[in-house]
Amino acid sequence: MEDIKIKCVLCGKIFLFTASEQKWYKKQGFSPPKRCPDCIERERIKGLRNW
Repeated sequence: MEDIKIKCVLCGKIFLFTASEQKWYKKQGFSPPKRCPDCIERERIKGLRNW
């Protein structure tokens, strides 16, 4: 497995999905991420404010 570049569905930014992250996601049974780390954090903070 090698690192891959993914385009964020929210902001359009290209982010790196490393081989080690891919292995972890696969082991957990998760799909590859669609949002970049910045957007994930932004959504998390927004969710905390609404809680």
